Amino acid sequence: MPRVYKRAEGSRTYESYSDGTLVEAIQKIQTGKMILRKASVIYGIPSGTLSNKMNNKHTKSTGHPLTFTEKEEEAFVSHI
Repeated sequence: MPRVYKRAEGSRTYESYSDGTLVEAIQKIQTGKMILRKASVIYGIPSGTLSNKMNNKHTKSTGHPLTFTEKEEEAFVSHI
């Protein structure tokens, strides 16, 4: 079963936006309807994040990698 991470109080937040919002912002930038800085302000997504997503950089998920895959963990749970 995956661990449930509890953030320390006052720590930095990661991804305080939805995937749909990110996709919408990137589409508007790529079509030329909006510049990157303006999209960053309007959608509340850091400009570095938008830039990285457009250039396919830093695509892995945040946090420490899991030892077992989701399938393996489900198999352990069903076996127990």
